[in-house]
Amino acid sequence: MVDFPVNCSAKTERFLQSAVVATQSPFSYAGQVQDWGGERWAYTIGVKARGRLFEAFASQTLNKRRPFIFRDPTIANAAHSTVTVNGAGQSGNSLITAGWTVVGLVAGDFFSLGTGDETRLYQLTADVVPSSGAATLNFVPALRAAPEHGATVEIAAPAVRLRAVSPVITGVEFGLLRFTVEAVEAL
Repeated sequence: MVDFPVNCSAKTERFLQSAVVATQSPFSYAGQVQDWGGERWAYTIGVKARGRLFEAFASQTLNKRRPFIFRDPTIANAAHSTVTVNGAGQSGNSLITAGWTVVGLVAGDFFSLGTGDETRLYQLTADVVPSSGAATLNFVPALRAAPEHGATVEIAAPAVRLRAVSPVITGVEFGLLRFTVEAVEAL
């Protein structure tokens, strides 16, 4: 799995897409919401590239065919101890963790779980207050699979596995080029 060349990233916009449909009656204006449960991260990554570095990345991803790992430079957190999953079979929007030796995180911070094809990004919805080295994380989106007991919780440089949704420029000419890459979480 290839990593996005972060030094080529000039600007990052992200949002959580939800599979929710809202309709309104044209007669009574009553609303109805259907939540299908699907959630994924969507990114617009501003790129500034000079030379062949980005071209090599784009050629490896073969545009929309192959996913890549993106470490969003706008969500790096302060260094922490090695935090791990505490207990197998967890699911939903909370995770019991262990290994906290410093102050926790705050709502809005990010973390990731997994490596390679299993890399997933999560955003905290509540402050994390460790107690005796343990803490429960509350977050979105929901866990896609139960992490293994002892799996590392990446806090310092969270990552997300993305796939481009539009063609990626592969020919970088002389001079500095600026363009955007549209991508969504590769599930």
